[in-house]
Amino acid sequence: MLGLDPEMTVTGSIRFGDRELVGLRQRELRRIRGRGIGMVFQDPLSALNPLMRIGDQIAEPLRGSGLSRRAARDKVRRTLEELGVDDAAARLGAYPHEFSGGMRQRVVLAMALVSEPELLVADEPTTALDVRIQAQVMALLSEVAASRDLGVLFITHDVGVVGELADRVVVMYSGRTVEQTAVGDFFRRPAHPYTRGLLAAVPRLTGDDRLVALTGAPPAPTDRGPGCAFAARCPFATELCRAERPPLHPTDVDGALVACHYAPGVVPLEVIA
Repeated sequence: MLGLDPEMTVTGSIRFGDRELVGLRQRELRRIRGRGIGMVFQDPLSALNPLMRIGDQIAEPLRGSGLSRRAARDKVRRTLEELGVDDAAARLGAYPHEFSGGMRQRVVLAMALVSEPELLVADEPTTALDVRIQAQVMALLSEVAASRDLGVLFITHDVGVVGELADRVVVMYSGRTVEQTAVGDFFRRPAHPYTRGLLAAVPRLTGDDRLVALTGAPPAPTDRGPGCAFAARCPFATELCRAERPPLHPTDVDGALVACHYAPGVVPLEVIA
């Protein structure tokens, strides 16, 4: 999306506002990174340079854009204070190993927010945190997104996080989108068999506590076959599923799409037309 790996070939279309990102040169992408789109990586410890002080790491994009050292340091301090870091001015000179896991996550979040982006891409930012710290980070992210009118693309395997943060949900399987829907309908009316399998595997506090596991394993992206990538694990799959890849169909749920030949509520495209 941001061209961080120049060896990777990306096809299709990625639009940010009125800009097409696919095919942009590195010089043009550098203008969008940070100021347009910020990125929070999965592991805050590996995302930070252990040999650089926290203040210098957060200020780096500001200094690169021409801001003076004093002005950059002041903005870094204010950003850390916004994210709940106590005694932020004194902690600018600390190193990553002097912060707890939750505080390191706040530092990485500050690095992404200090340039005031319009969109934040958060890749599993709570995976390495315990449940209490995860809840704090999620609450903080929701608060910051609301106060800054910030769009958040949150990548996660945690269904609980989806329910807490998301407005819309895109479910992916083997690198393909299989369902798009509003978060309420994701829980109330899941359409794709994989989505229903995900929700069936979530522990519940009442009723039967046995979890339903999907059989088999996901296919390699190079060995998905001509049909639906989920067909080998789907209890409802037919020869049509194995032979023909289903497009994203609209359903009878407003704004929802599902890539399944037999999902409930699928509306044929010719009816829409």
